[in-house]
Amino acid sequence: MNNLELLKKLSLTSDHMIGVFPADRIPKVWTRPTTFILNTDDHTKPGMHWVSIYSNSNGYAYYFDSYGILPFIPQHINGIRKNCKRYRYNTVQLQSATSDVCGQYCLMFLYYMSSRLGFQHFLANFSDNLEKNDFIFRKYINFKTADAEFYGCGGSHVRYIQNATSKLCLR
Repeated sequence: MNNLELLKKLSLTSDHMIGVFPADRIPKVWTRPTTFILNTDDHTKPGMHWVSIYSNSNGYAYYFDSYGILPFIPQHINGIRKNCKRYRYNTVQLQSATSDVCGQYCLMFLYYMSSRLGFQHFLANFSDNLEKNDFIFRKYINFKTADAEFYGCGGSHVRYIQNATSKLCLR
């Protein structure tokens, strides 16, 4: 999914969403609670992979990466440390390396967290079979949003352009 698609869907997950950003454009100050989606690439690069952050009203953040990679982007880590008392992240890979649905995983994660269904409840939906996870996930997200088609998380065909209010990632 590109920035515009994610931004449109993100508004369905929470009243507290603040947007979709490249790694180097993460907001400096967060209101809480808040949700947003971040790319692992800076705004000068094509866009590689989507991750998401949910921060509750108590200042506790949850960082989600569908590949189960701990936060490693300096801007992501610094943003969390400056705005949250504590944070937690998943270490289990849910998405197969051959799929391109990281944006959709982020959306569903934020939906679960904003609905107060919880981090562990979300993770319990998945198995060790990554291809099966992607298949079940696609069916679930299509059912939940009544959309027939979804697109990938980025790659070389994604580019960032300057908008008056934010950076947008367009195909």
